[in-house]
Amino acid sequence: MARGMRRLGVFFIGLGMFAALALGLGGCGSKTESKTQKRELQVFAAAVLTEAFTEIEQIFEQRHPGVDVKISFAATSILRLQVEQGARPPVFESADEKNIRTLEQGGYIIGKPSTLAYNKLTLIVPAPNAAKINSLGDLARPGVALVGCSPEVPIGAYTLQMLEKVEKSGNHGPDYAKLVKANFRSLEPNVKGIATKIMLGEADAGICYVSDINPEVAKRVKVIPIPDEQNVLAAHYIGLVKGAPNLDLGQEFVRLALSPEGQAVLARHGLIPVNAIGGPGP
Repeated sequence: MARGMRRLGVFFIGLGMFAALALGLGGCGSKTESKTQKRELQVFAAAVLTEAFTEIEQIFEQRHPGVDVKISFAATSILRLQVEQGARPPVFESADEKNIRTLEQGGYIIGKPSTLAYNKLTLIVPAPNAAKINSLGDLARPGVALVGCSPEVPIGAYTLQMLEKVEKSGNHGPDYAKLVKANFRSLEPNVKGIATKIMLGEADAGICYVSDINPEVAKRVKVIPIPDEQNVLAAHYIGLVKGAPNLDLGQEFVRLALSPEGQAVLARHGLIPVNAIGGPGP
């Protein structure tokens, strides 16, 4: 009986040691998990920068293995509204000055936003060009189906500015802008929707950014350049959002985008680097 009790005691001691070991291993596992958990960096950026910022994201993550960059691409006006409603991405990129100035004046931006790059507009038509659009003047012809964005979206506002400049040139009549506006059949949520509809042949022509003409788009559309004197120089801005988490990472992302390396990435995707026009600044 005594020997049986001793064996039972040894069994329970061994069971206790096993449980302790299991708990210890479990604890080690959670520590390892916490060590490998990545920090997240949220970035809000205009849809036009999808290709360029995706490349910058890859460079950033390679240099920061513990960081997961999450970029939300949309119309700048939509992204601005999300910040005003409580979203707090450390980095906010704007395709125009108006939206980021609105955030700055509302107290959402730290300091002054920096000029990130510049862009220009271009006219695109489906590759078959069934409507025979060959110049800006053709956009005012009755029955031409145009696609664009609303004036709240930067590309929409830039398009209206461009049409006014064309009208003031006097080459296409005093009602040129009015006639072209009457031909818009669809207003897309962002500039990528314009390129998509033209590639699919769902409209006769559209105005987008030069940087939207990536290799895939170039294969399926005809590009008709807009003369500089009638074009619009669209400025992109970037800034940090007050109250956002991981602002240190946001600052490093902005620094990369403004660096010679980041500017080279933007240039590869059709944007105009800051130093080609002027130095960084508000």
